Amino acid sequence: MRIESLELFLSVAEHGSVSRTAKQHFISQQGVSSALKALEKELGTPLFTRGGPKLELTERGRAIASEAQRIVDSHRRMLAIASAPKDATTQNLRTVEILTTPFASAALEELFLDYEATTPGTRLRVTERDLFRIVDDFAEGYPSARRATQQGRPPLAIICCMPGMDKTISRMNHEFEPLVNSELMAACSTSCALAGKDSITRDELCKYPIVFYSEPFLNKVVGKLFNGLEPNIQQNTTNTSMLARAMERDGAVTFSDSFSSYLQHQHGSTAFIPIKDSVYFSIGFLGNVAPDTPEAQFANFLRKYLAIACAPYQERYVSLMGDAFGYNWNRSHP
Repeated sequence: MRIESLELFLSVAEHGSVSRTAKQHFISQQGVSSALKALEKELGTPLFTRGGPKLELTERGRAIASEAQRIVDSHRRMLAIASAPKDATTQNLRTVEILTTPFASAALEELFLDYEATTPGTRLRVTERDLFRIVDDFAEGYPSARRATQQGRPPLAIICCMPGMDKTISRMNHEFEPLVNSELMAACSTSCALAGKDSITRDELCKYPIVFYSEPFLNKVVGKLFNGLEPNIQQNTTNTSMLARAMERDGAVTFSDSFSSYLQHQHGSTAFIPIKDSVYFSIGFLGNVAPDTPEAQFANFLRKYLAIACAPYQERYVSLMGDAFGYNWNRSHP
């Protein structure tokens, strides 16, 4: 029994759709269907009832899904342990100073939690700022960030950047190391009419009330997405409770990203829909951190974890984006 088959099974159980699962995992619909049939044959029982608009779990399928989720979660933690620093059993409390944007922080939240859970004695101290303040601080040697950290050393800066941000890119001085590429996705309540769609165009998206978290980078991404169009933006706020209410009460649509969706830490009452001709961007490190520090260890953990656990996703988005930035992002790192 392959862990990939269990992940596909859980994704179909969540979406009720083979096509949605195929798009999320970047494989063919036939590949998903074959994996499900092989899993049902191996387990000796049907997992879904077929014939309706959505695939629904059988009673035994629901019980198996619960156990499969535990196995998948355990596998993810195992990979996190394998990617953790060799001296992860140290008894001394270490603090990893991270300076990041709200959008990057949300995308990497699950990996933050995994690192703390699998690395005893380590705590992540995450400070969120907008992208342009971080870049300005970096250009000046992180003076304000150093003052804010407990040890006074430069933090590990994790930011988002997208093609066309030439002025911001020039201030990075070739010191941006992309970790993972992502694309903007629509997100809504599962009760919203949009939830059943396999994808949506930008024009179609303009017909829905739109709400999203107000932070400078995401504002730029949304502005680029709707360039030349007239979206029905109802709320652009940092009040997450207001955003949640608008999604549930008014059927409003917000935004997420493909990497968060791939990690599958967002589920339950929220549906995620690919946007045709969407906006692509990278999440990565800005600047260097001192070697043999907690920040350097965490940076290496992220590199190793993404290479091991997210290989299919990484391969898809490296080939998809190519040199979309028109900028040589390649640089060496410890």
